Amino acid sequence: MVADIFRERFDYEPESGRLIWKKRAIRSYRDKIWNLRYARTEAGWVSNHGYRNVRIQYDGKQRIHPAHRIIWAIVHGEMPDRLIDHIDGDGLNNRLVNLRLATQSQNSMNGKFFKDTRSGMKGVVVSGNKFLARIKVKGQLISLGTYLTKHEAARAYHEAAKKHFGEFARAGW
Repeated sequence: MVADIFRERFDYEPESGRLIWKKRAIRSYRDKIWNLRYARTEAGWVSNHGYRNVRIQYDGKQRIHPAHRIIWAIVHGEMPDRLIDHIDGDGLNNRLVNLRLATQSQNSMNGKFFKDTRSGMKGVVVSGNKFLARIKVKGQLISLGTYLTKHEAARAYHEAAKKHFGEFARAGW
């Protein structure tokens, strides 16, 4: 079982969320060198997408796994059958209290917004000198009204997000 392989090779620090390489049994000079270089250090690297990835070999193949999926498997004894959502939106915060199972839709609900939008706020679009609030629910774009300030429009988006997305709602500011 892959969770057992992960437990053999990593320690998980729940307070910090760090995944640490364990020391290898010395079977060759390469293991000794590996231990000097990597044992007791944080595993992996930070990807361009803001997640820590780890390269690990098992079953005769090199594989890359996001650290949060390895952590989930270590703690729960099996690979997750869904996505892992970072509750606070920080892909490097791998403390277990910040991780939860999510569908693709739920993970998108909790997603960040693009900061380069003209309004600078999630669910808010600039239209002339006014601000449109809108939200996408189950593939349907729903208009939430037109507002004089972007903050009013963002509040309208946030209220609708709480209603439609519940615990997966993310404020747009």
